[in-house]
Amino acid sequence: EDIEQLASKLCPKSLELFKQWSGKKWVTLMQMIGYTMYPRMKFHKAFRIIGFSMSGKDTFMKVLAKILGNWSENDYIRNLYPCTYNTYWRDVVELYHSLANLASDYTDYNTKRLQKLDKLLSGDYITGRRKFSGEFTFRNVSKLVYDSQLVPLLKDGDNRELWKRWIMIEFPNRFELDDTF
Repeated sequence: EDIEQLASKLCPKSLELFKQWSGKKWVTLMQMIGYTMYPRMKFHKAFRIIGFSMSGKDTFMKVLAKILGNWSENDYIRNLYPCTYNTYWRDVVELYHSLANLASDYTDYNTKRLQKLDKLLSGDYITGRRKFSGEFTFRNVSKLVYDSQLVPLLKDGDNRELWKRWIMIEFPNRFELDDTF
């Protein structure tokens, strides 16, 4: 039995929605959900959902947050910008014991910022400190899932190795508001 037949039996409405949002990438969306629930950084990948407004990406992010337990100790919602620009990794330590970092990210990157992202994805130890507290070291297991309207630009160079860690999922369709809903 193939995965589409299984999905149509177990979660037909989700399958239909995922196909409307991302076309043939619906399988990747389901894999992303499973991967975010796995408490290890096994594949060293981050996800970026790309699409214009009204494409379904915000709704998908809300569904993912709900599955993970929105605002529970298992997920922490934070924008990527402070996590990767903070010299002392204060914001990144908030990812400790979280399964996913879900946020919108509309900023461009520089090489230094991508190197910090690489460290978050690699499974290396990260030393951080909390305000009014000492330092501690941990391995990040929080999956990075971001949505944006465009693929961000790399401002100061070309680091294709770091970009290989990103799985890009396009949400190409636009959906109009249904006033009768």
